[in-house]
Amino acid sequence: MNNYCLCIDTTHTHIVVGLFSKQNQYQIVRKAPREAFQNLFPAIQEVLLAANVKRPSEIVTLTGPGSFTGIRICVSAARDLAQLWNVPVRGIGTLTCYSLPIRNIEPGPFAVCIDGKQNRFYTKIVPESGMSALQMDLIPVQDLTAEDVAASGFPVYCDDPDTFRARNGGDSQQLAEPEASWIFDAHSEMPASGSYQELFPYYLRKDPDEARYPGGFNIQ
Repeated sequence: MNNYCLCIDTTHTHIVVGLFSKQNQYQIVRKAPREAFQNLFPAIQEVLLAANVKRPSEIVTLTGPGSFTGIRICVSAARDLAQLWNVPVRGIGTLTCYSLPIRNIEPGPFAVCIDGKQNRFYTKIVPESGMSALQMDLIPVQDLTAEDVAASGFPVYCDDPDTFRARNGGDSQQLAEPEASWIFDAHSEMPASGSYQELFPYYLRKDPDEARYPGGFNIQ
């Protein structure tokens, strides 16, 4: 029997679900952030049915920063399913995952940012090429203006180059649409997954609505 890893992400603009083993992979990517709650579990069921498995052997989820609602949905779903299926779970920073396809094409430092609204961008500055996912995950995410990001002088990869330019950030390159395989690849470079009790969201900012987990877990 194959061991399958379930990978999920609703922390930003897409619903991303993938199921991976050594031999097989099943991926769903849909741009529907406002319908994440309704569509995440059907997408998970779809990949499980495609692989003809009842449950994965582990779960990997992105944890933010990004959309407050998307982070809550993603992390709470991973926690609930890990507890239900009694399988280990791991969280990985959203910008760590989004940096993976860039790390081997940029010869030096680079910045990856996503629109955080409020005229600011969630930003991770990767100091050198070829870093492992674990090394990149240890780099803190910064909450910066477009001008602050541009002032680094490094190549910038952004989810919305037009907005970045309009906010005086100058030119940036378009981030690729996320893929579940990025999550699986990042997971393969991390230590072993742990308990659902060790999984927490990464909001970076305080939620203006004092948002909490459905189970009452306070914002980290």
